[in-house]
Amino acid sequence: GEAQENVGYLTLSPDDDRVAFSVGYIQELEISLSDVFVLDLVHETKLRLTYDPANDWPTSWDPSGTTVVFNSRRNGDIDIFYRASDGSGTAHPLVFGTGNDYGATWSGDGRHLVYGRSSGALGTVREADIWNLSQGSENTPTPFITSPHLDIDPRISPDGRYVAYYSDETGRSEIFVSDFPDAKSKWQVSFSGGEDPRWNGKGNELFYL
Repeated sequence: GEAQENVGYLTLSPDDDRVAFSVGYIQELEISLSDVFVLDLVHETKLRLTYDPANDWPTSWDPSGTTVVFNSRRNGDIDIFYRASDGSGTAHPLVFGTGNDYGATWSGDGRHLVYGRSSGALGTVREADIWNLSQGSENTPTPFITSPHLDIDPRISPDGRYVAYYSDETGRSEIFVSDFPDAKSKWQVSFSGGEDPRWNGKGNELFYL
């Protein structure tokens, strides 16, 4: 199709047939904002999911592919929302009002949502933790990885046994893997720098930048 400028945060659906992404645009005073879209790769159709006058960008899909999880600044801080991937209904908050919560991803069984949490503006943050929102826990998140370092971008393995994330505890960003959900042990995966970890579909390979 026709090239689209200012596209980012591409996130593939579980069935590999659709991709959620953000499209940035310029409003008055040259402020760059973004909204969430879904592209159907089979039918080559595009659907806009968000219209809020704030930055919105996708982070993941639920395991069934029926909803898209996204971040939004519509309330000031960065909060986590979701909306049906077919555009029906409205956006609903998942995690909000606790500072900046971002980079959320579901476990394969849909029982856990892990994400990063920090206070202060992104870009100036030097400390962030990873939290876990378990279904059936009265929607009360609990800390999963806490340290005086920047620990962000968690990704649960397909079998739900591990979480990959990146941390600057060595002095630069490196990839780590921890047991899940108890975080009993962890081990370092990268040794020359690494960010944005992603598991393959079988969970036996880990990719990162």
